[in-house]
Amino acid sequence: MRQLKLVRGHSAASPPEKVRRDRRPAESEMRLMFAILEDAVATIVAKHPGGVERNGRARREAIEWMMSEDRLHVFAFDNVCEAVGIDPARLRRGVLEHVGLVPAERPASPARTLA
Repeated sequence: MRQLKLVRGHSAASPPEKVRRDRRPAESEMRLMFAILEDAVATIVAKHPGGVERNGRARREAIEWMMSEDRLHVFAFDNVCEAVGIDPARLRRGVLEHVGLVPAERPASPARTLA
C-alpha cells in the first residue's frame, strides 16, 4: 500500500481525503488562493470616500498576515503567493509602499567624483 507524507510529517495509508504538500494546487485551489490575495490587498488599500481607512481591524489582520514569515500553513502569505506565481516580497513591498507604510525605493544616484 502506498504511503503519503502528511502535513504534520506523519505517514499513513493513502486515504483520498488526506492533503499532500508535494502536489500542485488544483484549478479551484488556485482561484481560492488568488481570491484570498485579492481580498487582503483590497482590505489593506481600501479607503472610505473621505480618505479614511476602512475596517481598521480587518486591515491590521491583513497586514499582519502579509508580514508573517510563517510557511507552515497552507494559506500563509508566502505560500499563497508562490502557489499562484507571484513574488511575495515584491507584492508585499508594493502594497506597503502604496499605503505609505514603507518609503518608495528611489533609483540609486550616480556616483559622484571628487575634484
